[in-house]
Amino acid sequence: AREYLEQVQVIDKQINQKLKKAQMLRQSLYGQGISYESTGKKTGYCANAFEKTVAKVVDYEQEANVLIDCLIEKRLEIEKAIAAIPDDKQREVLEHKYLYFQDWDQISAEMGYSKSHLYELHRMGLEKITFLKEHSKS
Repeated sequence: AREYLEQVQVIDKQINQKLKKAQMLRQSLYGQGISYESTGKKTGYCANAFEKTVAKVVDYEQEANVLIDCLIEKRLEIEKAIAAIPDDKQREVLEHKYLYFQDWDQISAEMGYSKSHLYELHRMGLEKITFLKEHSKS
């Protein structure tokens, strides 16, 4: 159940990595001016490197867009799975952990529970996710 719920965060990290790479390449373009010879023509090497860099930026952004679509679908699926848990507190812990990506200290401060109590709510919530997933297959 934990691995299932963590898929949202994994996809989110992949998106951020793609966008970070695109941003770094985009920033490198600012220093890659196209040089011109006295004839006014672009030099082959510099123009080619510039074009390749622009193409790679576009590739990273397209890959991120595909992942964003996947993230939306997976997030909705996981929100639905968490919403099916009848216990409010267990559901809230799972939402904070797997949809808002909060760590235990943040969840503890927000909900006003000790970490050990949160761990117990988390464990019971995961058991219900596993139970619901197993029974939805049959």
